[in-house]
Amino acid sequence: MTTYEWLELITDFSCQHCLAICAVLVPANLVITSQSLLMLGLGSADHLRVVASGSLIYAIALVGHVWLWWNLGVVMAPTFVLLGLALVCLGINLSAIAFGSRLQAAWFRSMVALLLF
Repeated sequence: MTTYEWLELITDFSCQHCLAICAVLVPANLVITSQSLLMLGLGSADHLRVVASGSLIYAIALVGHVWLWWNLGVVMAPTFVLLGLALVCLGINLSAIAFGSRLQAAWFRSMVALLLF
């Protein structure tokens, strides 16, 4: 199978199952990114890296889905909203992977400050 045929197959799948793809990827991105934030707050560095690394798959899949729609010429508000959601989730999880220990210390200090004041 050539690269062109592979791209055409993925594009057809994305078009035919757009509602199902979005119905899975949007809640999955929200849930697993909130799990990353929870692991960040709990101070669990090992679990944080695992959860954040796994969540990159969902965010990249959503970016790919939006890119395929833009490739077809569908430029509408929902595509921008979906791309924004995917990029925010991607940014949160990449920063959790890269700066996890520093973010955990900052998170802990801010939570203590909120509880004391």
